[in-house]
Amino acid sequence: MNQTGKNSIYSQKCTNRAWIELNMANLKKNILSIQKLLPPGCEIMAVLKDNAYGHGDTAIAAACSAFGIRSFAAATLSEGIRLRESGVTGEILILGFTPPEDAHELYCYRLTQTVVDADYAKELDAYGLEIPVHVKIDTGMHRIGEDYRNLSKLIEIYSLKHLKVTGTYTHLCTSDCLDEACQIYAGTQIDHFYQAVDGIRRAGFRTGRIHIQSSYGILNYPSLKCDYVRAGILLYGAHTVGNPTRRTMELAPVLSLRSRIVSLKTLAPGESAGYGCTYTAPDTGAVLATATIGYGDGLPRNLSCGQGFALVRGVRVPIVSRICMDSLTLDVSAVPQAAAGDIATFIGKDGPDEITALELSTAACTIAPELLGRLGPRLERIILSADSPTLCGCRTCLLPARP
Repeated sequence: MNQTGKNSIYSQKCTNRAWIELNMANLKKNILSIQKLLPPGCEIMAVLKDNAYGHGDTAIAAACSAFGIRSFAAATLSEGIRLRESGVTGEILILGFTPPEDAHELYCYRLTQTVVDADYAKELDAYGLEIPVHVKIDTGMHRIGEDYRNLSKLIEIYSLKHLKVTGTYTHLCTSDCLDEACQIYAGTQIDHFYQAVDGIRRAGFRTGRIHIQSSYGILNYPSLKCDYVRAGILLYGAHTVGNPTRRTMELAPVLSLRSRIVSLKTLAPGESAGYGCTYTAPDTGAVLATATIGYGDGLPRNLSCGQGFALVRGVRVPIVSRICMDSLTLDVSAVPQAAAGDIATFIGKDGPDEITALELSTAACTIAPELLGRLGPRLERIILSADSPTLCGCRTCLLPARP
């Protein structure tokens, strides 16, 4: 978006203090890019956990459904229920633990539960409900899943009377790295998984649809013979780390994070500002702008005092002083045209420059999924449709972009 202050795509009557834009055209591009890497017969399972990595799970699910995706993954029972109640009709796999006593909710909402081990499977089966499950096999991550070496216990799971096994999967813990040790470990995990799958099938059981790769597995091990890939952060066009990958694809960020500038203050040389007077104007003085976003919206507080930045009228400016719960301060001395009502962009494009989630998360000493996932519910999610990505979806505006 070419930011020109008050002549932006956002009308002056727009009242948003801070918001997220979801570019569904970019989501569609990412889906198509991922699909091009996959072998025939392999489908995308869209991972929507943690509110779709902060994007808004129900909005992303609706768009993915419109783009042809029929399988989804969530982390918790409550996430799965919210997706189902929003109208999602495809498969919804719960990747995390659900207490067996919640079996009735799994059954009523037609959710597919991950089997974390054989003992858990027996507890869930004891409720007598036909619940679809995917069996997680631990091949070396050592988090959840029945150990691949325990073939007899795995066969017990597939032998249970009520659970309906519709899938089997594992998780690669070094797929985001291509050094020799990581590749060897990932290769060993892959071998262990297929060994377990072959053993289960030789025993006469169907494993259902199998899946191994998450986002970096897609980039580094795209040719594995699987039925699904679990596309998470890759789906949203945001890398978690800057490591090289075997395959590259054209990805576009789905999310932009923006806020309003509501006031400007001119500081004399040596004058201080903010909690603890942590900012002091240089000898040339300074112009500070207050932006209406803070750590209460999920922006990490450790971006304070020059660690973080934003774009104002296409110019990169630093966050100064301490980030507050509801606001922060930018040094806009380099932007003489800055005015109240301007937009500050923390993730996204503004003129020729762009701040990516990876860049901002690196400045905050974290990874993009954590940064995005902590973006809070009071940030309005504005949908830019795939058909008309230049429209502002704000409830109070809905105005087309100006030339």
